[in-house]
Amino acid sequence: MAVLALDDAGNLALPCRVVRGIEACRISVYLRMVLLRGTYPSDVDRGIPWETWTGADGGKGPSALAARALIRAELENVDCVERVLALTVTRTGGVLRVVGSVQVRQDGETGTLDLTTVGDPFATSGASPWYVVTRGILHPPATSAGVR
Repeated sequence: MAVLALDDAGNLALPCRVVRGIEACRISVYLRMVLLRGTYPSDVDRGIPWETWTGADGGKGPSALAARALIRAELENVDCVERVLALTVTRTGGVLRVVGSVQVRQDGETGTLDLTTVGDPFATSGASPWYVVTRGILHPPATSAGVR
């Protein structure tokens, strides 16, 4: 499997380059973890309901045990993940932290990926993971000063 490389912030790396092996698997796991449930066009049940879990929608969210079960299932559905070695989910106020590791195999390479994800919709500890997938481009209105 080959995928396009991402930079450290989770954005498409420029200039574009194709990666394979463990790096391709790391990107696949990352994208699965930051995918918001209901936003994947062909499968609305795919992804993690981060906003619901962290209380951003006004609810209390599930227990850490229920969240752990769904995250484990999402990780096991990534093609290159052979097994989940460790997975811990903790909740402190509106912050949900996921820490773990998975054993992966891709393009003949085998390795272990460490996971650390924090879902914090109120940005009390930095931007939430789903806000760093892409960057917007600011276009000033045509009537702005300096535009002719």
